[in-house]
Amino acid sequence: MCRYEGTPASQVIDAIDKTCGVQRGDTWFFLANGGPNSAKTCNIPKGVSILAPVFNAEYDKTATGITGNGAILNYCKSLTAGVSGVSVTLDGVELPVVTVESKDGFPVTVPAENFYGWDCTSKPGQCCNPNPAPKDNKKSLCVANPNPWYAYGLWIYIPASQLKVGEQLFATTAFFTDALLTGGQTIDIGGKNKLVVS
Repeated sequence: MCRYEGTPASQVIDAIDKTCGVQRGDTWFFLANGGPNSAKTCNIPKGVSILAPVFNAEYDKTATGITGNGAILNYCKSLTAGVSGVSVTLDGVELPVVTVESKDGFPVTVPAENFYGWDCTSKPGQCCNPNPAPKDNKKSLCVANPNPWYAYGLWIYIPASQLKVGEQLFATTAFFTDALLTGGQTIDIGGKNKLVVS
C-alpha cells in the first residue's frame, strides 16, 4: 500500500487516521510519517504486527518518464539518498530501520476494499491503474497496468511480540531533501503517532 502519484497526502492520512486502512491478517500497514504536525492514532488488535515506511520511493516508467527498469530503481535509490537524520522509537526505545528494494518489478494491485475509496470492481481481475489517479478519488481507471513498478526505501517492522496491550508512542524522525521535489529545501517527514493495542 502506498501513496500514488496524484493522490493528496491529506486524503491518505485522513483515511488511515480513521481506520488504519481496510486491513486484515496478522501484519498491518501504518503510514508513520507525515511531517512535524503528524499525530495519528491507530487501533490494532492484539497479535498484529506493524509494517511502516520511514520513506519509500515507488515508481514505474509512466510516473517517471524514465525508460529501463534498472534506471527506474536507481531513481528510487537517488530519492532515498536524500533522507537524513533517521531515528525511530517505540516508547523511547530505538528500533532498527531496514533498507528494502525491489530488484525485480512488481505489479500494482488495488483491492476492491481499499482505503482510497476507489471503485475497483468494474473489471474484476485487473489492476486499478494509479496513472492518473481519479480526480474525484472515487472512480478509478480499472485497467491492467502493464508496467512493472520498482521501489527502494527505509522501513520499520514491529513484531506483535513487541506491542503491549494499551497505548504506545511510535515516533519517527527523518528529513528529506531533493532538488526537484522539495526545491532543494529540507523538509521534516517524521511523525509522532499512537499505537493502541486491545
